[in-house]
Amino acid sequence: MDDIEEAIDLARQTVEATSDSISRAIYLQNLGAKFLDRYYAAGDMDELEQAIEIAKQTIEEDRSNEDRPHSHFVIDLASRLQERFQAIGEFQDLKNAVLIAREAIASKSSGRRPLEDELDILSSILMDRYRLTGDAADFDQALDARRRAVNQTPDSKPQKCLLLNNLGTILATRYSRSGALVYLEEAIQIQRRAISIALPDDGW
Repeated sequence: MDDIEEAIDLARQTVEATSDSISRAIYLQNLGAKFLDRYYAAGDMDELEQAIEIAKQTIEEDRSNEDRPHSHFVIDLASRLQERFQAIGEFQDLKNAVLIAREAIASKSSGRRPLEDELDILSSILMDRYRLTGDAADFDQALDARRRAVNQTPDSKPQKCLLLNNLGTILATRYSRSGALVYLEEAIQIQRRAISIALPDDGW
C-alpha cells in the first residue's frame, strides 16, 4: 500500500503542476487509475468514489480543449460506474454506464483510434444488465459489440487473444441459454483461433 500511496501523491502533484488542458487530462486519468488500484488493493469504496469523480474531472478537462472528449477518457467513467454497480448493486450506475460507453464509441474523437477496448467494455456492461434483467436485446447488443471488437483488432495485437476468449465465452453463454449448436460450434472455432494466435506453431 505504501507504493500506491506514493504513486498517488506523485500523480496528484503532477496534476497540480500542470496547466495545459491536454496534458492535465492525461495526468488526471493516471491519478484516477491509481485510486482504482488502491480500491482493488483495499476494497474501500471511498477509493472507487474518488476514481469516479476524477474520471468525471478528466472528461471535463478534455472537453475544455475539444467539443467532445476522447473516447478513452469517457470509457474510463463507464467502466468505473460498472465497478460500483458490481460492488453495491445500484442499477442506475449500470444504466449510466451503458449510455456513457455508447457515448465513447460514438464520439467524433474516437475515429482517431481503434475502438476494441471501448466495444469490449460496452459488451461487458450490457452482459451485466442482461444477467440482471434478462432483456434479450442487451445480450444481442453485447454479442455484436464483442464481434466488432474482435474484427477491429489485428491478430498482431496482444489483446486479440483476450478479445477472442471473451467472444467465445459469450457465444458459449448463448448456447447454454438457447441450446442451438451453431453457437457452440462457433465458440469452439473462436477458442481454436485464439490458441492458434497465442501458439502459432502449435498446428491448430
